[in-house]
Amino acid sequence: MVITSLVVKGKNKILCDDAALVKDIILCEEGLTTEIDNNGCIAIADGVGGNAGGHDASQFLLNFIKDKWTSNLSKLETLEMLKDANLELIHYSEGIPEKSNMATTFTGLFYKDGIPLIAHVGNTRLYALQGSYLKQLTSDHTTYQWHMMHGNYDEADKCNKSEIISCFGGASKELVKMLYVENVFAEYVPEVLALTSDGIHDYVDIDTMESIICADLPMKKRVQKLWVQAVENGSLDDCSIIIVEK
Repeated sequence: MVITSLVVKGKNKILCDDAALVKDIILCEEGLTTEIDNNGCIAIADGVGGNAGGHDASQFLLNFIKDKWTSNLSKLETLEMLKDANLELIHYSEGIPEKSNMATTFTGLFYKDGIPLIAHVGNTRLYALQGSYLKQLTSDHTTYQWHMMHGNYDEADKCNKSEIISCFGGASKELVKMLYVENVFAEYVPEVLALTSDGIHDYVDIDTMESIICADLPMKKRVQKLWVQAVENGSLDDCSIIIVEK
């Protein structure tokens, strides 16, 4: 598999709250193109910016996964490992009073023999390219999405569309309640998968994302173009993109 990734700090930010994991490499404010075998974790964690310590939370979580997850773990064991990561993050944050509610979202692919499990909580996203169309495979765990799912359209229009309702950390074991690990690729793994943080997908519409990802350019330039488009459209947030090609 070929992995092309980019993590860029948002404008005027002191620290980058986003981080990416590519097997055993953690990226923050950098890009990487590399080939990996059919085993390993590929993930994005977006530290919650409204909570102090978002940078620490995303780094802590990805380091925990890098150290603890192996391709020998089952789906249930992977879920339990992630729940352990949540408890360890909360315990870690308790020792830093000014950052005791640090939190992060997470979307990851845990590969075993070329078949990935999807793990997700929060509003980072996973997409699959089907022909020239992108299909979003994860749902945002936000107040906005909750209202939309329940038909509360007026409330959805009025709410804070970026408000997270489930994540790692946040000084509460209950906040991780919507975390899941699923195998949706038992029969077929798409040729191209894309992971993004909200600094990208909140500012680049799906049609534009499709046209950029399918452009006749080296993948590194396509990834950079996605970031440039997000910034041109007003993104001041940290931006993370990972493209996985079989």
